[in-house]
Amino acid sequence: MRLPKKILLGTLAFLAFVWISNSSYEDAILAENNYCSMVDIYESSDGQHGWPPYRSEINCQKSEEN
Repeated sequence: MRLPKKILLGTLAFLAFVWISNSSYEDAILAENNYCSMVDIYESSDGQHGWPPYRSEINCQKSEEN
């Protein structure tokens, strides 16, 4: 009876890890989108509102495909 209990606990731990990892990825995407929105507001308001582009590792350029 011990082996199925260990398998069940291992499976539950793995699923929890996958769920947490996915949540972290989604949070990072949302944060990046928020940053780019604030940079866009900053640029369109001539620096009166929003955030200046202080994170050089994020490329907020909009594509010209529409």
